[in-house]
Amino acid sequence: MQASRKPRRAFAVPLVMTVAAMPACVVADPAPQQPRTTTTRANPPPPEPEKQPDQKPEPPPPVDPVVEPETPDYHRNWTVMLADDGQCTAYLAVECKTGATCNPPAPRPIACPDGITASRPVDIFASAGSNDCYIKPPEVSCPAKATCNPPPPRKTACPK
Repeated sequence: MQASRKPRRAFAVPLVMTVAAMPACVVADPAPQQPRTTTTRANPPPPEPEKQPDQKPEPPPPVDPVVEPETPDYHRNWTVMLADDGQCTAYLAVECKTGATCNPPAPRPIACPDGITASRPVDIFASAGSNDCYIKPPEVSCPAKATCNPPPPRKTACPK
């Protein structure tokens, strides 16, 4: 050994310095993350079959909407006539302006109302703003200075 070197008798205490670096600003996470859990299974489930892109799901069956009958804003009159074959036909009364061309709708078959005969047609009317139809009572002639009480109109189905 060399004589110039002296053996150490004391040891220096080791210096350990821990420095934590902090950012200049801290932003809180707007949506906190839920802790993730993992599970392991002995037998994983089989993968679901992929849908073919050309297969379209069947649309639901159509639903019949409830359609309110349209209420005309005009008064309507029909004349119902009984034909020789026992069938009744309703003719819509159409008033044309002077000099105008009219194209009334075609007569429509209808169930024969009570009291109709081949010699006596029946008149049906519906007031403006109503879908209720009534059979007009027959004309009643009253003697002079007498009060008559004609029968009221009878409700019936409207010609369609």
